[in-house]
Formats: sequence, structure tokens, C-alpha cells
Amino acid sequence: MSLRVEGLTVSLDGHLILNAVSLNVDSGHWLGLIGPNGSGKSTLLRALIGQVPVEGSLRFNEVDLGALANSRERARLIASVPQRPLLPATMTVADYVLLGRTPHIPYLGKESAADLAAAREAMTVLDLNEHLARPLATLSGGEQQRAILARAISQQAPLLLLDEPTTALDIGHQQSVLGLVDVLRRERGLTVVSAIHDLTLAAQYCDRLVLLDRGKVAASGKPTEVLSVEMIARIFGAEVRLISENGSVWGVVPQRLGMSPEIETPTPPNVSAP
Repeated sequence: MSLRVEGLTVSLDGHLILNAVSLNVDSGHWLGLIGPNGSGKSTLLRALIGQVPVEGSLRFNEVDLGALANSRERARLIASVPQRPLLPATMTVADYVLLGRTPHIPYLGKESAADLAAAREAMTVLDLNEHLARPLATLSGGEQQRAILARAISQQAPLLLLDEPTTALDIGHQQSVLGLVDVLRRERGLTVVSAIHDLTLAAQYCDRLVLLDRGKVAASGKPTEVLSVEMIARIFGAEVRLISENGSVWGVVPQRLGMSPEIETPTPPNVSAP
């Protein structure tokens, strides 16, 4: 399934937030939205799930998202992990993850065996079986993030939206969460769109990047096509060093101000430099 966004424009309280943004995401690919604070990344994700009024075309697998009759129909196509999700403190992990099945349960109906199985599978995949009866408030930040992701995965929607999924996580949990998303994407053919601040993680996990600046697309393409010392300096006002290997960028390292940025290509392990 593929996502096609054309001419997306969003104005909120008289302020133009997104200005004629267009992007494409092929089925099973991972698109990263990068850009400075306030560039429109979260607003774009909110537009896809119908939380803000929009102008332009939003289509997923040729379905007009704007024409869907209700949020339940949209939720069968799109699962979303917001930046600041509501976590009822006393709700157990099992009950919270099962909420992901709500779009599939009829009004005034009960969850089916298939719903329970989908929730159990998501909790197993996210390594939550030891925590099923624990209230959400008792979980660590990394455990809560896995529960949030499990709820989204249990929806079994083909499009997954992630808004800063690694916020407030340490480096180990960042790798764990993004690694799990990548495995699920490959195994289930999920199409993933994520807003992400960390340019190193964006370069390592995303197939393609869209760089937003003041509501417009400043650059798009593969990480090597979008991430350059000059582009990062112009858009972010930051001095960085790019670390690359085998034609791929896998590190964006902030430079101490005043030092000359450079591109470093490390020598592969166990191979002597000529």
C-alpha cells in the first residue's frame, strides 16, 4: 500500500503551518519527517489522522482519507503513536493494548477471540507478557513506550504513524523501539511515517527523508541526498560532522561551534588503511 500527499496545506488560528506539502511513501517503506521545531512535522501526522482541517489530497492505497465517513474507518487503515499519549494511570497493560482493537469492535459489542489474539500477539512481540497486569503508571519510560507501540500494532493497520517515538528514552531503549518497528515493518509490510528529531536515527532507520522548514519541503530523498553539512547548517543553524560508510550516512555528530565541519569516512573494522 502507498501513501500519496499532494498540496497539503494546513492553517491553524490564522497561521499557515503547512504550505502545499507533497510527498510519496511506497508500500513497506519508512519515511522520516525531519526539520527544526515548529516546521510542521507533527501537524502533518495529525492531518493524516484527521485531527486538523486540511486543503489538498491525502490518499492511502487509493483511498481518499478525507472522504472517510468516521474515525473508526480511518483507524482501520492508520495506527498512530502520538508524542504525548494519554496513559490512564491505573489501567493495566493488557487492557490498554486491547484498546487498539476498538476500531474493529462493533458499537455496544464485545471483543472477539480474534481481537484478543491480536492484542496478545502485539504484547508478545513487544515483550510485555511479564507486565500484563501492571498499571501503566508503574512502568518505566521504555516499558510505557513498548505498551504504546503494542496498542498501535494491535490495530493491524497497514499504515503506522510515529511522532517522536524515542522522546525521553535512553539510547538502549531508542534502539530497541526503532529496531522493533523495523522488524515489524519488514515482516508485515507496514508503511511507516515518523517524525524524528535525531538525525542519526533518521539516517539509520528510514528509507527516505522529507526535510520540512517553515511548513514547506526543503529537501526529500534518500538520507544521503538530504543530509549534508551545508543543508543542516542552513536549515538547523548547526555545525555538524557527517560520518559515512559504504555510501550511507550513519552518524550526524554536532560540532563544537567554530570548528570546521567535515565528512569522515571511517576505515572498516579489521581493514588497514592504504
